[in-house]
Amino acid sequence: MIYVGIGSNLSSKEYSTPYQTVLSAIKHFPKFGLKVCKQSDWYKSEPVPVSSQPWFINGVVEISSTKGAASILKTLHSIEDLFGRKRSELNAARTLDLDLLDYKGMVVKDNPNLILPHPRINERAFVILPLQDICPEWRSPITRQKLSELVELLPEGQKIKKID
Repeated sequence: MIYVGIGSNLSSKEYSTPYQTVLSAIKHFPKFGLKVCKQSDWYKSEPVPVSSQPWFINGVVEISSTKGAASILKTLHSIEDLFGRKRSELNAARTLDLDLLDYKGMVVKDNPNLILPHPRINERAFVILPLQDICPEWRSPITRQKLSELVELLPEGQKIKKID
């Protein structure tokens, strides 16, 4: 399975809200050879680390593709660019953030351009909770911990709520 985290906390040129941006981004996946198989619920979450930025809209999708991990990452960056993503500073506000969270359980640590699973996957409620929606049996490829265990280990104070 291949899992992609999706987030936005700024409006894009064509879409007036981050929520509309993430919905539209998913619709673009098939045009880039990424088939969406499952989609989590959407969550509104405070930025991590905490800042004065607007809150994010976050979710996770399971995709399938014939592309390799590096190619998918490049494709995700192309989709971000399409939505006006500017890469300025770490943890800056953004129109669209697409993270390759897990690629078929692969572990890649020694490539500065591709780290799998995503290096902060275990620390982020806005990833763990949506991932639990679509794949409750998922385990960390590194620690083998279940999502239910990772939820218990999340750092305190991350504000997140499911969108109805």
